[in-house]
Order: sequence, then structure tokens, then C-alpha cells
Amino acid sequence: MSQDSPPPTLDVCNRCRPAGWDGPLEERPGRKLAEAIDAELAKRGLSDVARRDIYCQSQCTRACTVAFAGGARRFTFLFGDLDPVKHAGDVIDAFLMYRDRADGFLDRKERPEPLRAGILARIAPPGWKGPLVLDEKPSVQDLL
Repeated sequence: MSQDSPPPTLDVCNRCRPAGWDGPLEERPGRKLAEAIDAELAKRGLSDVARRDIYCQSQCTRACTVAFAGGARRFTFLFGDLDPVKHAGDVIDAFLMYRDRADGFLDRKERPEPLRAGILARIAPPGWKGPLVLDEKPSVQDLL
């Protein structure tokens, strides 16, 4: 990673909550997921993981959410439907794979199960060439 590029970052939405939940911010499930991730990072001795609290990731119908991001040459991922009690370790496992790859690409089958079913976005970096980026506009038949 070059010095001009920020480190890969694990972002956690702190406002995430299920529909109808109206408790205080410090008790919201998103905040609890952030706390669970921090506790698991500490337990594993992973003080070098760049993690940020995000006020809101605008995915309210798919709470709880996390994002993996890291500079102009990496994929960006957004995951939702995460349980603050069960999925902190899965999030960290996937993030460590992401961090250790130059382009951050994570194939579906290698991600922990909650991050397979709960993927909300996979965004290719600008200029990236590969099978996910189409060189030409596909026909409708190509998309079937």
C-alpha cells in the first residue's frame, strides 16, 4: 500500500436499528455491533485495524450495516442484515481478507455466510478491468 493511499477501513453504522425500534442511540443495534466488533478486535489483538464509526449509512431497511473501503484501487463493499450479537467475528474475518488483498476483491463463496446473504453493494474501483466490468453494453439476452 502506498503512503498516498488510506489504509483499508472497516466502517460501522451506529444508527442502525430494526423497524419500529426507538431506543436511545447508545443502545441501538448498530452501536452494539460497533462495540462487539471493537471487543472482538481487542480479543484478537488486532489494534492495527482501521475502524470508523459512521453516523448513518442510509440502509435503514437492512440494519445492521458495515462497509469495507480503501482507496482508489480497491473494491468497496457494503453489507447489511448483520446481528450485533452473532456476526462481529464474521465481519472481522471478511475484513481481514479484504485488507490483505491489493484490490480488496472478495468472492462470494469465500466470505462468511452472513456476508454472502447480506451483501448490499460491491463497487469496482475506477479503471478496474475484469469480468465484473463490462466493456460493452450487454444485450438483454446477455443479462439473463
